[in-house]
Amino acid sequence: MANTVIIVEDIAPMRTIIRTVLKSMKIEDIIEASNGADALRILQKLFNEKHGKKVDLIICDWNMPKMTGIELLTAIRRDKNFSKLPFLMLTAQANAEHLQQAVTAGASDYVVKPFQSKILEEKVRKLISI
Repeated sequence: MANTVIIVEDIAPMRTIIRTVLKSMKIEDIIEASNGADALRILQKLFNEKHGKKVDLIICDWNMPKMTGIELLTAIRRDKNFSKLPFLMLTAQANAEHLQQAVTAGASDYVVKPFQSKILEEKVRKLISI
């Protein structure tokens, strides 16, 4: 069964990098959103229209317009349909306070940007079965 991953990132070249890593892992069902609000709409639409289509992982940037990654994470953790969905936070902020906020909000794991493809792949493999 194919894994479905949503990439939430406002910078198109970064989405391309993440997509390339996922494709190298044989993940083909990749959906992209440029902000948290769009990602939340996509997630709800998939769930409602496809009778509970399962999304396996969200890879999300922290800093984005309209709805930040932390706001998206908080909204997802409050929704009983998505509360257990693995959520990998990407952040350019490597300070302990920032990372603690992500963990407290319910991030499954995080990756500090810039990252090596190998690190992203390891984190994805840890969160979903491929």
